[in-house]
Amino acid sequence: MKRRLLHVFLLILVLVILTFTPPGGDSIFRLLGRLFWDSGRGIISTIENTGYLIKEWGEVIFLLKTLVKERNILMEKAEELKTSKLNIERLKEENKSLLELLEFRTITSEINTLGVRVIGQDTLSVSQTLIIDKGSKDGISEGSLLLYGGAVVGKVKKVNENTSAVVLLDNHEFTLGGIVESTGELGIVKGGPDKLLFEFLSLNPRAIEGDVIITSYDEGFGGIIIGKIYHLDRQSKITPEAEIKPIVDPQRTRYFLVTLIP
Repeated sequence: MKRRLLHVFLLILVLVILTFTPPGGDSIFRLLGRLFWDSGRGIISTIENTGYLIKEWGEVIFLLKTLVKERNILMEKAEELKTSKLNIERLKEENKSLLELLEFRTITSEINTLGVRVIGQDTLSVSQTLIIDKGSKDGISEGSLLLYGGAVVGKVKKVNENTSAVVLLDNHEFTLGGIVESTGELGIVKGGPDKLLFEFLSLNPRAIEGDVIITSYDEGFGGIIIGKIYHLDRQSKITPEAEIKPIVDPQRTRYFLVTLIP
């Protein structure tokens, strides 16, 4: 009973304190109410501002995602343009090679030739060997010459029905009969990775540096340029020999002509 009376007393005391109005001022109850109201408004304002910030950040993030997406699209288009440019350059180079072959074929119309394309390399061969897309069914045979830019650049080593293997001038398996065009002196052209040699059959050659070496007519395709003498060694151990500089570089194309043996 006393405890209830104490609770009632305390409640009345609190009400009196809350409703007490100092002279010239508001009651404590009103002050507390105004305090809670102002605090609530501040919290609501903070929440609203936070909402605006979240919205703005969301827009920024969306804009960044859009920019990244557009950047990726632009990079893909740039790569496509780069690839297209490379393809155009490759096609121009191939077209140039084909025109050169056509011009050479027109000039040497008396030589029966066939246009071929390099399609790979023979990885089983000890030395580098190219594979072309024509074979025995097209009339190619072992010993046929590979031509480019009006000059000999290789020789057919092995023939299959649909493809053939050829060795270039820088291959040690390459050998071919040759003639010094200005003097008519005979010799053997021997390929190699370091240098292309012309071994004279005579002991006292009259050839000089700068003379042109052409294919021997005994090969069946006489008169085709192989290269020029740029160093002559008359003191060779067996017979004099000369280093030959090829006329053209076969590495710059995939298209060639191959001589067909009559």
